[in-house]
Amino acid sequence: MATVLTAEGAVDHYLRVVLPADPPTTGHAATGRRLIDLTENATLIDHRDLAYVLDDPSRLRSYDRARSVDGRMAALLGFALWLYRLREPIPEDIRSRAARFRFLLWSLYFRLPEKDSCELLPDQVKVAGRPGMEPVGEHWLHQGRAAREEWLGYLNGWEDDPWLANLHTARPGDFETELCWLSMTWPTAARPSAGRWPFAPAALHLSPTEPDTAEATRQASKDHARIAADLADNHWLPRGALFGAATGFALGTVRGRLLPLAFPSLALVLCALLFSQKVDADVARWSALGMVGAGLLAAIVGLGDRKDSLALLRMPAAALVGLLALLSFTSRWWLDPHGWRVGAGLLAGALLYVVLELRLHGVRLWPALGRGALIGFIGTMYAFVLSLLLLGFVAPSVGEHGECLLGWWNTDVWAARPLAGCKELEDRTAAPAAGVLVLMTGWAFAAGLAAQILWDDRPVTAPLGRLRRVRGGRP
Repeated sequence: MATVLTAEGAVDHYLRVVLPADPPTTGHAATGRRLIDLTENATLIDHRDLAYVLDDPSRLRSYDRARSVDGRMAALLGFALWLYRLREPIPEDIRSRAARFRFLLWSLYFRLPEKDSCELLPDQVKVAGRPGMEPVGEHWLHQGRAAREEWLGYLNGWEDDPWLANLHTARPGDFETELCWLSMTWPTAARPSAGRWPFAPAALHLSPTEPDTAEATRQASKDHARIAADLADNHWLPRGALFGAATGFALGTVRGRLLPLAFPSLALVLCALLFSQKVDADVARWSALGMVGAGLLAAIVGLGDRKDSLALLRMPAAALVGLLALLSFTSRWWLDPHGWRVGAGLLAGALLYVVLELRLHGVRLWPALGRGALIGFIGTMYAFVLSLLLLGFVAPSVGEHGECLLGWWNTDVWAARPLAGCKELEDRTAAPAAGVLVLMTGWAFAAGLAAQILWDDRPVTAPLGRLRRVRGGRP
């Protein structure tokens, strides 16, 4: 049985492995390792030394001298307060690392149970350049909140920061782990492989413990939902990480998978029943109508706090645009008995494009293939249900020669309709309903992808109907 790490061991791992921006690979006894002393007058030390410490805070001499977790925390908190009170601005190229260090350090109090916080975290620290000891209790909350907002801002503008741009490109997995720490207490991806972790992952709420009021708790929950939504819109969804976004909202494993997969899973069941002839075609089209209506009501009622982004509502909107374009192109698009091949080809091309889009957002090949397959499945199921709906109700009513389509819903879904008056058709038959549905599904997904890129130039996983706010001249 795996050993259960103690709370002290977990904090020690946090300080040694999580806190460094560039963890050393050779351990604390690396040859030629320099130790840095802080200046006593709250002026900036050499910026190269400051970057050296931010890359690995264990390079502080006060940290190196400490022999306990409490002592090392005291050294780091003293450094954080010294950094906060610098009289000179921090050089621009290391400000993001400073914001990251401050957030991870000041948020540790809220990641631990209250009992462990009292035992493992110091009450007062020595700050270079200031007499006596300084209490830190009043700093946890306001420093943690300020640092979180600052660090979130740097992550949202990662393209403009050299260190973050390099992290995003060279170590995309580590970049995603940084996103996890913003909204979760102890992300699963950041745990050591040896030993069982003593804490369960939960939403990171930066709220006062005294007095612990209901209003403070509600405000902390709102702050967490806002940050989780920002991370989903700006990072997780463009990278195709649906379950990462759901985890950020702290929905849990079951709910986190149910929200983006509920409608597509029901659509898959309907598709299997229809194509295996377990249900009549007429029942299938009415079921599609009921699914769309129920889905819209569920989205209106149950997807608050910007959780609608997890349902990928832009995909059905794009598919609907593609279907409307198909209906307007020609009055006899449903005749070709081999049209399903076109639909299958378009569907395959659309799936490859989704994978390409994820690759362009910095996702590695194998994760991009897995995430692309998931997004492709969701988009295909949305397109299938809408195709069934339009073919069953809209095309017979508004399409030219639409009356020829009505008979499909009373016959076998694989049976081709006879058209004796059209000598050019093979065997004088049109495509069966199943073939037309494949054609419509592929066309809707592919044409919808192209259309949404042209109208908004945003990923297909972007939220639907939400303004893209611009801050500081950058999206």
